[in-house]
Amino acid sequence: MANSYRTPHREDVTAELVRHLFHYDPLTGIFRWKNPHGKHARKKGAIAGYVGKGRRIINIGKWKFQASNVAWLHFYGEWPNLELDHRNRDKLDNTIANLRDVTGPVNGANQGIRKTNTSGFKGVYKHRQSGKWHARIMVNGVFHNLGLYSTAELAGGAYRIAAAGFHGAV
Repeated sequence: MANSYRTPHREDVTAELVRHLFHYDPLTGIFRWKNPHGKHARKKGAIAGYVGKGRRIINIGKWKFQASNVAWLHFYGEWPNLELDHRNRDKLDNTIANLRDVTGPVNGANQGIRKTNTSGFKGVYKHRQSGKWHARIMVNGVFHNLGLYSTAELAGGAYRIAAAGFHGAV
């Protein structure tokens, strides 16, 4: 890699360029400038990027990238094929062990409990007509009813079993 830096086009951002510009620690998920560039260059060794909308963003030339995607490129040498999912749901944890390249539905399945949830269990809701707990799961945009249960705990167990069957370990 030459010492001079030019603003790349998005398709020009390669693993070689990223490895030239940054040191990435796969155990901490932190990027540090190795070869700063541009008029707003940071100091060598400074943490790269900024936090925006709950994610770390890294500028490379005029382009903005999610640090998770740059981590994947840096570590594996290619951009992710699908969507990057943060296993632990922490969008600031860009350790390579926390990232996986998955389909949209699998990524969507790795969501936490909604704020409006009253049962304390993912996929479990109070069934108004019967007063029991209703378990259901969405797979590829379609809801699958898992039954009515006398307790939220039993319904939560039914959901966890179905989630493991449909989505694997999420």
